[in-house]
Amino acid sequence: MANQKEWKDMSKGEKAGGFIGLAIIVTIVAVIGSTIFGSSNEPKESKTETNQQKINTDLPEDQQLRQIVENTLAGKNNLDKDYIKNINITAQADGGWGVFVDYNADDNVTTSARKNGIEMKMSEVYIALYTSGKDVRNASVAAYLPLKDSYGNENENVIYKSVLGKIEADKVNFQSNESTLKLNILPGVWETTVLNQDFR
Repeated sequence: MANQKEWKDMSKGEKAGGFIGLAIIVTIVAVIGSTIFGSSNEPKESKTETNQQKINTDLPEDQQLRQIVENTLAGKNNLDKDYIKNINITAQADGGWGVFVDYNADDNVTTSARKNGIEMKMSEVYIALYTSGKDVRNASVAAYLPLKDSYGNENENVIYKSVLGKIEADKVNFQSNESTLKLNILPGVWETTVLNQDFR
């Protein structure tokens, strides 16, 4: 039988071995986690960069701009409609392009959430266009949503339309915090030309 001193020494050794074993397990879990989920320290590719990588640069510039918008508004909204209604790209009198986008907005449970969602989506389009390196001189985005009138009839109308020209866009710091840029900076800079009364 081990005497008391030997027993204490063994107990210390077992504790040390336990701590070492625990450290090894934690390290293994961390390595596996970073392999599966990716390291949080790695720079994340922005949506705009992803969109630009998908652009066919062999196409004329107006078609490249169309692809940028299509990539930004890919998919369907939560009413199962394609986001894109119409994209119109026209040469401007003083050079460059005007990009005019109509899209189907997402619905939401509150008016505030609906408006914020529209402003986020509009901002994504403007960010993609004005950080693309293309000669965009003017852009507008119109959001459509089916609304019921006082007679109970549902009609799809423009509920929010904004315009952002190059002069104002050039002043914007597109490296700002993403949510601040989308919900505060850009909505504060663009000109709102149509706004449903519920949003006022």
